[in-house]
Amino acid sequence: MMQNAELVLRLPFSLGPGKRLEGIENPVEFQFAGRACRLSRLNDELYVASVSPFLSDTEAKEFFVTARNGLVWASLQHHVALKVNPQFDEVTYAPDPEGAARNLGLAGSRVDGLVNADQPAIYPVGKHIRTIIAKGVGVVGGVQPQVFFSTVEEGIAMARDVNVLDDPRFSTSLDLYAAHHYEHSSAAKLLTLVMALEALTTPQPKASAAQELLELWQNELAEALCQIPADDLRSRESLEALQRELLFRREDSLRQRVRTLVRRTLAAAGHAKAEELAQLAVTVYDRRSMLSHEGQLAASELGDAIRDAKFIVEEVLRSRLVVGSNLETQ
Repeated sequence: MMQNAELVLRLPFSLGPGKRLEGIENPVEFQFAGRACRLSRLNDELYVASVSPFLSDTEAKEFFVTARNGLVWASLQHHVALKVNPQFDEVTYAPDPEGAARNLGLAGSRVDGLVNADQPAIYPVGKHIRTIIAKGVGVVGGVQPQVFFSTVEEGIAMARDVNVLDDPRFSTSLDLYAAHHYEHSSAAKLLTLVMALEALTTPQPKASAAQELLELWQNELAEALCQIPADDLRSRESLEALQRELLFRREDSLRQRVRTLVRRTLAAAGHAKAEELAQLAVTVYDRRSMLSHEGQLAASELGDAIRDAKFIVEEVLRSRLVVGSNLETQ
């Protein structure tokens, strides 16, 4: 790639069902984060923002990282699934731009190169780069692109750790949040949202008082095993299973880990209702457990749980963007 020419960053992203950027049947141009941005829609879910100018590949890729964080923030603010492919594509340049245009049914114009539709790329200003992609089906709802990108800029300013998306737990949680938009079943929506919170937690030992009691029980179990006759396989298997259960019980339950995650993450971001939302997260988790164990939940309870879970997940993910990926939440 030439380093002495001004460059364009091609930044594609897709928005999930239920939301679209409106008013861009034709490309629109505006200022984004202090640079020129040309926004186009390739189909009803896939968009591409062409941002310029940049003086080097490195500068463009650094901007991509911050812009991706901003897009995540905007997706949470506007309650919509987001996909941004982090893998850059190399432009395939055409030796005969006019001939390439004719082959694509664009006689009278030029096509300097091709890229994969959903991958970011960098190329010199003035080059005509094309993608081939099928048209999508319509969706409902919408937001003006300038409003959406002003929220992206807000996210760029709020994100203190530009590498937060490199945290696999954060990325998994974000993927689960996006996935819940595609679930048709209300039960699946709730389960997926709670999993998004669980993905951010880490195992944590119980307090020392509980550990001491578990140690006492382990010793008693070991003594009891020594008293089991060799031919009493059922009793031996039951006690060995109980031993394994006690080992598992040395860590806080997922329920407690979710409560701690929500409280400490929101508190670190300065959220005024950290404790209140942590308790609400426990209520949501209990409803999720009832759904998992009994297979059903009253429609009103299920609707409330989905609403609350979505709100909490969005608050936690936004707060994690603010405080960074190194937050100790346990």
